[in-house]
Amino acid sequence: MFNALKDQAVEIDTKLRTLRKQCTTFAIGYVEKDESKQHSVRSAVTAARNELRDCTVDCDSLAEQTQALFTLLTLADKAADEIYDSVIKLYHEQGVKVPPIELDNIPVGFPVELLPQPEEPSVVNNCTGEEESAGPAVEEDPHNSGSEGEAEEFVSEIFITRPPGDEGLAPETPMIKSRKSPMTLQGTNTYLIGSGPRRILLDTGDANVKDYIDHLKTVLMDERVLINDIIISHWHHDHVGGVDDILDVIDNKDTCNVWKFPRTDAPEPEVRNATLKELKNGQIFTTEGATLKVVHTPGHTTDHVVLVLQEDNSLFSADCILGEGTTVFEDLYLYMKSLETIRNAKPSVIYPGHGNIIHDPTERITEYINHRNHREKQIFAVFELHPDKQYNEMDIVRTVYKETPEQLWAAAAYNVNHHLKKLTTEGKLLECVDSEGGNSWKFVTASSSL
Repeated sequence: MFNALKDQAVEIDTKLRTLRKQCTTFAIGYVEKDESKQHSVRSAVTAARNELRDCTVDCDSLAEQTQALFTLLTLADKAADEIYDSVIKLYHEQGVKVPPIELDNIPVGFPVELLPQPEEPSVVNNCTGEEESAGPAVEEDPHNSGSEGEAEEFVSEIFITRPPGDEGLAPETPMIKSRKSPMTLQGTNTYLIGSGPRRILLDTGDANVKDYIDHLKTVLMDERVLINDIIISHWHHDHVGGVDDILDVIDNKDTCNVWKFPRTDAPEPEVRNATLKELKNGQIFTTEGATLKVVHTPGHTTDHVVLVLQEDNSLFSADCILGEGTTVFEDLYLYMKSLETIRNAKPSVIYPGHGNIIHDPTERITEYINHRNHREKQIFAVFELHPDKQYNEMDIVRTVYKETPEQLWAAAAYNVNHHLKKLTTEGKLLECVDSEGGNSWKFVTASSSL
């Protein structure tokens, strides 16, 4: 048994040595970004690594050797990716046409026998492990008939599924989930965007959520990708809190960029492992498989942004629009304008910061706008019914938010305060001081407005 395993390990070691030696050469030549070739090569490398893992399970004496080989292979692959990026940049800088490479013309010594025949790519559901046809991760271009000479299909992976055990989401939901609470629904959704070796991570969840970090590490290792940029949608702890934890565990901590739109009302959150780079409205991020546009959408917070995936006009809404229910905000006037901005963008689908994917975005945005207008009418009706009475925020909540769970009343009162301030600005209510020294509001009658 040992000799058989040893022979198997030697065979794998020989293949991997050859593969490592050819990684750099292959990267220099392999610049077409042909999806079928990329799929074949990555599948071959993954198969070799899986064989190597099997050896460590069956024979403890090979564990140290196989781990060393695994590490070397990972480093070689990373080096190849870096050379690949540098060569592409050099070609473009010199204005030289990128040369092609064919599978039958791979540099001498590459283990062609490891390469499977190209076949139609499939998507593996990370929850069930079963193959399924390409779903949300691969969008087909409706204008592409598949004939020769036309544009390639758009392929972007918004890829990561939730960890096992979370409930309330469809199995194919492509998101990582962070800590649950009444305010975050099933947890915070974070998205790994792109289809190449370097991807963009939107939001990082809370700090000190070990299950989230472990799941993210597993996905990055299984997909053999790096996080090139982290984009923070806004300053709330359940979106920015995990930055340091992620930077502590990724291989490219020193080169990973962390981006965030600046706050106008308070200092920025402290990040230990990076210096925050300033996002700008309209800024474009490009990675293989995805082009993202930053859109400033204040209201929920002063620094809130959404991202538009330009290839298919899908939109990552963070906390501006949720997968279920409605959100809280700091400034109702700005928030309503941001909703109109998102509606005017006509997104094809919305990936929210909390809850399920929204497949009817126009209807949902309109529902949000109508909901706020309806709430305002409900609040104002209380004052119209009793024009001589004063009300504070919680008085309104007990009247208008009867169906809302009591543990969310404080958040509801926060929203009511914004409606009251808006109505005060519009001259419909008058802000007063009640008998206990707190703020209250009353209806503005024709005589009191004179």
